[in-house]
Amino acid sequence: MGSSEIRANVAERVRSALKTQGRSQLSLSLEIGIPNTTLGRKLAGHIDFTVSEVFAIARALSVPASDLLPDTLPRNGEN
Repeated sequence: MGSSEIRANVAERVRSALKTQGRSQLSLSLEIGIPNTTLGRKLAGHIDFTVSEVFAIARALSVPASDLLPDTLPRNGEN
C-alpha cells in the first residue's frame, strides 16, 4: 500500500465515521481546529492527515484512532 493509497484509505474512514454519526465536515473542522477548506482537501485525499489530527478526529468522533487507520501499513523501505 503506497502513500497515496494510505491517504485515500484514511480519508474514506474519516468520511465514513462522519456519515455514520450524522456529523458535518464543518462541525468536525470547528471542533478540531482545522479550516474547513483544509479538512475538505484532506477528506478528498489530496493532503495527508497528521497523526495529531487523526487522534483529534478520533476523540471528536468518539472512535478509536485505529478505526481511522488502514489495517496494514507498508514495511520499512516499501512504498
